[in-house]
Amino acid sequence: MCRYARTPSVADAPVATPPPIDAIPPRGAPQTVFLVDHDEGVRDALEATLVSAGYEVVAFSGGQEFLDEGYDEPDGCLVLDFVMPGLAGVALVATVRARFPDLPVVVVTGHGDVDHAVGAMKAGALDFVMKPVFGDRLLEAVAACFRHRAKSVARRTSHAESRVRLRRLSAREHQVVDLVVSGMQTRDIATSLGISPYTVEHHRSRLMAKMGAPTLADLVRRVCEAVL
Repeated sequence: MCRYARTPSVADAPVATPPPIDAIPPRGAPQTVFLVDHDEGVRDALEATLVSAGYEVVAFSGGQEFLDEGYDEPDGCLVLDFVMPGLAGVALVATVRARFPDLPVVVVTGHGDVDHAVGAMKAGALDFVMKPVFGDRLLEAVAACFRHRAKSVARRTSHAESRVRLRRLSAREHQVVDLVVSGMQTRDIATSLGISPYTVEHHRSRLMAKMGAPTLADLVRRVCEAVL
């Protein structure tokens, strides 16, 4: 059962609805792939494959060069060679994941480098592609990254909206929602709070509307999202 610490009520504040997150961008707005590989020939070949599939590519010759670009939160997917001079390998993947938690990473490793692939996945890479790189396999991994990112960002957005909605509840509505999500029935809630069952149902109806929860399951989900 989900528990939460009550927050000060701002019952009169409007619900701030976050910007919508589209899992698939509209036509004419290509998704961006950040490509990191020290080998110019390989980098050009991978870039050509990605561009031919409709992606916009921003290429870098090394991991530190990508980090030094000063991105706040890169909107896209990162494809990087695991073995490069300078910052690379597990250290690079871990650094990227720590700085940009919503940026999915695909690692390119040498054929048979199972240890490298396992290390990359443990460090936070979403997928890996073995060399020689075949176009279909690379594009499959990149497409999966964008699907993963869309779900991740949408989930975070939903959690933020739930927190705003929860703060909008009145003090009494906070009391009622706490008991509702703990599994108490209306009559028991009424006895616990010293109010009538009708009043409990009134508060419950209002707080469910404020939480954007048409069902009890939706209400529990919203409350849990608000505190996680």
